Amino acid sequence: MSTDTDGQSSRRVFLKSSAVGLGVGLAGCSGQDGEADDTDQSTDSNGQSSGGTTTTTSQTERPTLTLSYAPTGIYAIVAQHFEETGLLEQHMDEAGYDYELQGTWDGPTLYASGDVDMMTGNAMEAVRIADAQGIKSTTFGASIKYVIGIHLNADSPYTVEETGGPQETMQALAEENASFAFLGWGQGDVPFYIRLFNEWGIPFGPDEEVPYQMQNTEIAAIPQLLARGDVDLGSTGPHIPGYIDHIMPEINLRPVFTLAEMSSELYEAPLMLNGFTCRQESFEEHREGYVAIAQAYKEAFQWRRENAETIKEWDNIGDLIGQKTERHASFYLDWMDGRDLTQIYGEKYAPWEQDPGYVTEPYLTDELIAAHEQFIDDSAELGYMPTDWRDYVEMSQVEEIQ
Repeated sequence: MSTDTDGQSSRRVFLKSSAVGLGVGLAGCSGQDGEADDTDQSTDSNGQSSGGTTTTTSQTERPTLTLSYAPTGIYAIVAQHFEETGLLEQHMDEAGYDYELQGTWDGPTLYASGDVDMMTGNAMEAVRIADAQGIKSTTFGASIKYVIGIHLNADSPYTVEETGGPQETMQALAEENASFAFLGWGQGDVPFYIRLFNEWGIPFGPDEEVPYQMQNTEIAAIPQLLARGDVDLGSTGPHIPGYIDHIMPEINLRPVFTLAEMSSELYEAPLMLNGFTCRQESFEEHREGYVAIAQAYKEAFQWRRENAETIKEWDNIGDLIGQKTERHASFYLDWMDGRDLTQIYGEKYAPWEQDPGYVTEPYLTDELIAAHEQFIDDSAELGYMPTDWRDYVEMSQVEEIQ
């Protein structure tokens, strides 16, 4: 715990890391590679292994929940809001909890090793951790839709506008044996592409005769490769640092579709890139604390949406969301908020208009839960996730944030 100027123990701890870096394991949910072990478990006040870091201080008899978050985008904005306003502290204090909030790219690894109680991973990430570590998890909130997707060089003759739609574009590129930059067959978005492309009659997968020339590529390099015409298509998006450099002021890339968009068609609800996940045992024992966290994030998400124009004027907003200029930061926030880009930036940005990528209501609806369950089942059928995943991961509705 930190100590304030009066020498009193503070009920909040902020541990920050740089917001400059790559995405939050964007094509693999939250970056977990399944190699972290689970030997560093903490011990609670009764000397029992908690499977996490939840502790109770002898001075206050208040349990402390440790939260990791990806230090970029909405999480970085909200963390600054929490620090400046005390919003999270207020909710946690009312629930009788202390907390530590840690900005790190290693959230899934820390979670798997028991060094934090909560990560900003989704249910799919929790399943992959369960497969590696046998950890039982509860996902109890949503925050960011799966906004990664397929993009092309702007000069391609197979843009959606030319072919008539995403399916026609992908089929035309398959016929051309186009080069396809991605992060590798083990990434979290691959099962979705397999399911979608198979629906479109395109063989796809590590054991298939894929009609594309697949190229394993670092995620940060894909926008530049597309812009230069070194590859024909790739899995990326404006949330990747450097992407917006290639569409402002000149457009060198064009979108085909996002996973959020296509999953809404396949599963009747968008898949989530990030959310709130903790261990089942901890959620059952400290439900009031996690409800307080969810309530604070809901208020902060809504505050961020309502104050988007003010946030754009923050001196450090570019650093917080990984954008180089004020205009790039403004475009990124407007894109994630689903605003009318044509009206704000001109007709040429119509292809980037989408439903909001940032959610303001983190509650897991029946439709969201059903979509994620079906996607995980599909992934299990393809061998990407264990078939007994329901024994380890649950998605819980927190009625207090409905």
